[in-house]
Amino acid sequence: MPISRSFTVSASGILRVLTTRARICEAFDPNNATLNATTVRREYNAIWDTGATGSVITQKVVDEFGLKPIGMVKVSGVHGDQLSPVFLVNVELPNDTGFVNIRVTLGVLGDVEMLIGMDIFSGGDLAITSKDGKTKCNFTVPPRAEMGVCTIANAGTVRTGRKEQMSEER
Repeated sequence: MPISRSFTVSASGILRVLTTRARICEAFDPNNATLNATTVRREYNAIWDTGATGSVITQKVVDEFGLKPIGMVKVSGVHGDQLSPVFLVNVELPNDTGFVNIRVTLGVLGDVEMLIGMDIFSGGDLAITSKDGKTKCNFTVPPRAEMGVCTIANAGTVRTGRKEQMSEER
């Protein structure tokens, strides 16, 4: 059974944006290489975006590693569609879990250098709560189990992925 690794982000209030640190390095196959002192890894601020299908890096990251594009892809965002270069990187999250050969696009992200999209965190379990007005987010790799369906008292529709259920408190 694979080793489970988790990290939790806690806030004293409601977070509108979830950010963590993430380490990035040039793509390599860890099964055919040794991560050692000569492997350059850099740590960056990253925003987690459940609405993004793919991850994004800034020009700063591209320049610091001297990354070369492996292709171009059309990306769609709040500012419309545009062509963006694609790069390969390895990403390490705060729980020391690595993701290899991640295809990232180039983007403008404001005050962070990476956007973590579904391509990365779909490899684990992401849970977010705002109980008592305090945001707490937990990310665990690998995924542990199927999550249950929440029943809402006197509610109408409960969305559970592909199907919808009507639920009532009995």
